Amino acid sequence: LAAATRGGYVAVLEPTDRADPLRATIDTRSLNRGERLRGAVAAETKSESWLLVPTIPAAKDGSNLAVFHIRDGAIEGEGPVQLLRAGAGIVHRLHARREHALVATLGCSLRADPDEAGLYECDAAQPHDIAVWKFTPGQPSRLDLVREIGLDRIPGLVPSRIALSPDGRRLVVSFEYPAHPKDGARPEELRLWTTASEKAGELLLVDLQGNADARWIPSGMPRVREIAFSPEGSMFGAGGPAAQASDDDTGTDEVRLWDVAESGLRLRE
Repeated sequence: LAAATRGGYVAVLEPTDRADPLRATIDTRSLNRGERLRGAVAAETKSESWLLVPTIPAAKDGSNLAVFHIRDGAIEGEGPVQLLRAGAGIVHRLHARREHALVATLGCSLRADPDEAGLYECDAAQPHDIAVWKFTPGQPSRLDLVREIGLDRIPGLVPSRIALSPDGRRLVVSFEYPAHPKDGARPEELRLWTTASEKAGELLLVDLQGNADARWIPSGMPRVREIAFSPEGSMFGAGGPAAQASDDDTGTDEVRLWDVAESGLRLRE
């Protein structure tokens, strides 16, 4: 298990070892400007693990994932053993299924020019990037594209969470609630915000092995904060504010569960 800390570190843990679960601590502050970016264990053997941590590209076509090699509970070397590129921008989220060596990434496209500090930022005018990759560990490791997820551009709607199913067959994406337009906004801006707000409470389900189009699934919540599959893959859960809760995070939250069927997700009553 890889978990981000507030100080810019990634802690590598062995959950089954309750007495001493911490295996390694990785300082990622020089890689991601101090932002909290979660890492993911992409592959492992009995004595080795390969951990992926998002990095901030130093150039327009720069790498955005750092590979750390862990052998017998210790980090190999003083930093990443390799830098990889997943997409053409900044990776905000990644989720891995190491049993299938699959990695899902959620990121953004970069602006054409750097800012005053020489750093590249996200281009808000461009759609976000969602993709699934096959990770092959080794010297060097490889990252091969399995599938890109095309999203119809919905202004104001930002993907926030991704989750791969345990069998590696499905990907689910949730979305952030868009910011409300400022006072005096034009009717077109309000209309776009309304459309994005309605979509923010839905989930996007993608079949990675079939040719069917991705489809939207209502969550029954105004927005979704967290998503996850159960360990055996028979259920899927989403958490967020209840339908009648206030929008200032002071209301009641709820968790809704779906059964995972061949046809997709079926809401549990």
